[in-house]
Amino acid sequence: MFEMKAVKILISTFNGEQYLEEQLKSLLKQKNVEVKIQVRDDGSTDRTQEILERYKKAGKLEWYSGRNIGPARSYMELIYGVAESEYYAFCDQDDVWLEDKLEKATKKLSEYPENIPALYYGLPQLVDEELRKIEAPKSSKDRMLDFNSALIESNATGCTMVFNASLLTQLKKGIPDYIAMHDRWAHKVCIAVKGHLYFDENVPILYRQHSKNVVGISSSYAKKVKKKLFGSKECRSRTIKSLLNIYKEEMSPEEIRLATLVANYRDNGICKLKLLLCRKVRCNYFLRNVVFRIMVVLGTF
Repeated sequence: MFEMKAVKILISTFNGEQYLEEQLKSLLKQKNVEVKIQVRDDGSTDRTQEILERYKKAGKLEWYSGRNIGPARSYMELIYGVAESEYYAFCDQDDVWLEDKLEKATKKLSEYPENIPALYYGLPQLVDEELRKIEAPKSSKDRMLDFNSALIESNATGCTMVFNASLLTQLKKGIPDYIAMHDRWAHKVCIAVKGHLYFDENVPILYRQHSKNVVGISSSYAKKVKKKLFGSKECRSRTIKSLLNIYKEEMSPEEIRLATLVANYRDNGICKLKLLLCRKVRCNYFLRNVVFRIMVVLGTF
């Protein structure tokens, strides 16, 4: 007998009236799963809240509004307050999910033991504002499946992510002092606590790229590198410091050693030199390794 999997979809909205309703309709069309939608509105000033209230009155979602704190903290607030479910999924306000998106993810996650954290994520189909496909190179090098590469980058797109209740428990274990984004944090935590990762090269989702993206991947690689080196206000080493503070007991001595180098290099010249010379903190992507070391030299990582 087929058993419907329960999935709690977490959405942070902000001035998303243009595409929100199309996205909600696609969520409600998910097949062979029991969908419940929880929304936190991040202080919208357009018709977003009106749309959410209409869907709430129809019994199709629950939502509440808070002050504008940005997507990372908004999603983390959803994590800390979400009700119990078998599985959870991050969702953007402006994409379209194909009807088998959650079925595919939960089927894969159900292969892992319930008591071990597990995370499904991968590569979405990029589309423009009118949902026309954008051809983009796909590389298996960007999977970032091990701890050492996750210290540099967590190339995990939040809108593709579905995870089990065990990982949610771990995410609730502590409040990080700093994170760049909720999806990167969930990916790092899953690896740090020895969870399972499943990377799907073809996640059934239309990932819309447009001029009003709060978060997107439409900019060129050169622009991204320039922003990382000179224009980004992020300090990723602070995220690793939070990871150490909360999950140190779950990490191996070698993982603690490497994470400590990353977390403390900006305040300790010896750590900085050791990190620059360390061959273990690296990923499979040559250019990403180069950019990482330049950022360490500049003190911007």
